[in-house]
Order: sequence, then structure tokens, then C-alpha cells
Amino acid sequence: MATSLLCSLHGSARSLLSELDDAGNASYNVMKELLMKRFGPVRHAEVHEQALQEIHLGRGQPIRELTHEILRLCKRAYLDFSADARNRMAIKALINAIGDKDTIFYISDKSPSTLDDVCSNYECYHVLTGSRHPRTTVKGMKSTEDKDADRQKQVPKEDEVLSSLRRRYENTTQQHQQLTSAVNQLLMRCPATCTAALAVGHSAGVSTCCRQLLASS
Repeated sequence: MATSLLCSLHGSARSLLSELDDAGNASYNVMKELLMKRFGPVRHAEVHEQALQEIHLGRGQPIRELTHEILRLCKRAYLDFSADARNRMAIKALINAIGDKDTIFYISDKSPSTLDDVCSNYECYHVLTGSRHPRTTVKGMKSTEDKDADRQKQVPKEDEVLSSLRRRYENTTQQHQQLTSAVNQLLMRCPATCTAALAVGHSAGVSTCCRQLLASS
């Protein structure tokens, strides 16, 4: 039997043979124990208890999908507990997996005695409140509703900035039009020599009357 087991090993399992002092004469029980230590199920209760605490109900996930995994972990995490004690631990784990304080308070107030009671109370609560699942948030992140609210708050501020820019543009355009109109009137009223001087930027060639018109405009 030990020889058959030895010949059936492949891959990483065959590498365990290096840990045996005499693989050819190793008994079946020795090889089985070595394989179970490396590839067998984890038997540490603390590991399963930690996995039980890390179970969380996902957004939109049916709560009854968690019951099987919670029962499995409770059996491994609490081997020395009685069936009633394991049932109470399973109920506590399922309630904590919900994550929503209002829902947890509602279910705990009903004093459920089975996992099915927890699931029924959960479903009843969300029928009464008009939602299928609790609103979940992650620390450091905003929910979709909060992001929408922030966008709605930013819209009036953006409108105010756009309105201010629009008013400044209109005022600048109006001032430009007034200045253009004044220059056109000046060119129509001043002598030809002044017009030529203005065209080339020689202020010295502008007459006194034109200088007065420029100052007044």
C-alpha cells in the first residue's frame, strides 16, 4: 500500500519525499501523516473563527447564501461546543455579517433562535423599509447617493461662476464697443492730417482739438 501511494505522487506532493530519511522503507501511515500535514484541511480553530468573522453580506446578495458557509465554519471553529452553542454562534455570525446597524438592531430585537429566523427577519425588515438590501458604506469612500448629493451642491456654484464670467464678458464687450464708437467719431471729426498721424501712431502730429476730443472720450 505504501508503494502504491508512493508511485501515485506527482508534482509538489512528490517533493515531500525529500523530507523522508528513507522513502523506500517509509510506512503508509508515515506518508499519509506527512501528506495530511502539507495538503490536508486546516484544523486550527482560530483560523476558522477568523474566517467566520470576515464573512460579510454583499450589496444585493441574498442573505440565505451565507448560511451554508457559516454553518461549515462554525463546526470547525467550535468543535468542543454543543449543537445549541454552535447554533448561537452561527446566528451571531450571520447577524454581524449584515453590517447595517439598523437592520442588526431590528433582527436582534426579535431574538431569532435559528438561522432561518435571521433570514426571515432580514427579508421582512427590508420589505417594511422598502429596500432589498442595506445601504453599505466603506470607510474613506463615499456612496453613490453621497456623490450625487455633492454634485447637486456643486451645480449652483458652477452656475454662479459661469454667470459671473458671462457678466464680465458682456461688460468688456460693451466697453470695447463704446471705445470703438468714440474713435470712429473722432476720426470723422478731426482733420485729415490728424487722421494720418493717428494711423501711424504719431501723437505729435495731432492737432489741439483732436487731443481734446481724445481726452474727453
